Amino acid sequence: MTEARRFGRTEIIERIDGGGMGEVFFGCLRGAAGFARPVVVKRIADPMGRDGKAAALFEREARTLAGLVHPHIVSVLDFDRDRRGDWMVLEYIRGLNLSDLLRYAARRQIRPSVEWGTCVAVQGLRGLAHAHGLRDPDGNPTPVVHRDVTPSNLMLDAHGVVKVVDFGIAKPLDDRDPETTNPGSFRGKTAYLAPEVLRGDPITPRVDVYAMGLVLRRMWVSKTELRGTTEADTLRRAAAPQLPDLRTIRPDVPERIARVVDQATAPDPADRYPDAGAFLAALLEVDPAGFVQPDLGRLVRDALDDPELPDLLKKTTPRKLEAAWRRALSNGPSRSPPSPEAGGEDAPRTWPDGVPASEPPELPWEDDPLPPDPMAPVYDPEQGVVGVSSKEPPADGAPSFDSGAPKDHPASLQLDGPSGLELDVEPAPAPEPARAGRARRKLPWLAAIGLFLLAVAAGFWAEQLWTWGP
Repeated sequence: MTEARRFGRTEIIERIDGGGMGEVFFGCLRGAAGFARPVVVKRIADPMGRDGKAAALFEREARTLAGLVHPHIVSVLDFDRDRRGDWMVLEYIRGLNLSDLLRYAARRQIRPSVEWGTCVAVQGLRGLAHAHGLRDPDGNPTPVVHRDVTPSNLMLDAHGVVKVVDFGIAKPLDDRDPETTNPGSFRGKTAYLAPEVLRGDPITPRVDVYAMGLVLRRMWVSKTELRGTTEADTLRRAAAPQLPDLRTIRPDVPERIARVVDQATAPDPADRYPDAGAFLAALLEVDPAGFVQPDLGRLVRDALDDPELPDLLKKTTPRKLEAAWRRALSNGPSRSPPSPEAGGEDAPRTWPDGVPASEPPELPWEDDPLPPDPMAPVYDPEQGVVGVSSKEPPADGAPSFDSGAPKDHPASLQLDGPSGLELDVEPAPAPEPARAGRARRKLPWLAAIGLFLLAVAAGFWAEQLWTWGP
């Protein structure tokens, strides 16, 4: 059953995935005049986490994404918290991540071409180059290292556009944001970690360069080369990588591109490109056009339209999300309708916060410490006081006021009830306008001043007549 909840202005439509740190939902960001936009909501499941730092990482991811505005980086739209915890609203990308697309291509026996791989790498490197070259408003370098560049964190939409996603463990390289990883531990997928990360060396943009080089090889070699049979075996391979010559596996890869990839995946960080911008420039030097081709978007669209995709991926597919989106739009805005808890359809229905469905959930504006007086008089400018206010409907048999008299006559109020009493009420005078009231208050003063001036004039002329007399 579709889970219906709200996070701010975002209505949850479908659950996409969930893990140890949080959950991911598909939702609808609603606004005025029918505004609706599909979005993705990330919610932290356990704010403390196993090491007590999950909430700090989540907050840092939101702040990091807020400063990364680029066509090849996923956009953050909102970040907020309530009593349920923190959540983040991100743009919805209609497509597949690179890992799922490679699985689909393998099932359909589609071999990624050289141009196919470099097209993905160039677009991903554009986004990473923006993060590595980030500066603050004063122009000071504030680079951000992703630290988890893998096929599952590169999204491809139906037009062939690649975006870097999931900056959950990204590291801003400035002194104001200290490292949150415990000494002796590391974050990220082991098969794509640079050797210096496993040694505990300082994080630099070169770790993203190394990971993107491995992603490029993964597309051409059709396997994760440093993944072992066990986690310990993978850790050993990643700590001392020994990658075979690329052209022995894919002879169709041009030698110049193979040399660029070999430099990006060098075990010694000093031998690699210093950042994603330098790696990108080296690839574009081979082909200034950037290896852009329309086949990439067509492959994504073919995968999305394949009816066997849900069985292949064993996860929620974009087609299912879009069906839920159409249902949500046809139903209109929802105010978090209740959903049955575990126990079957006949179980008591509750709102997400645990409030019974018979009691609507408390809204912020309903917490009014001073409710209106239920017996406050109702004043009509033409009829005067005609009754009392009440927000609740009268109970059965209780009297209620109903006036049917015209407004230019005395109000005949019929008291509907057992008594059947009729009351004739003369209309009360309407309050004077403010300007007229002030004028009336000034009249006594004006009269006094007039009498004083008249007395002065009379005295003056009496003195003149006395002077002119015989």
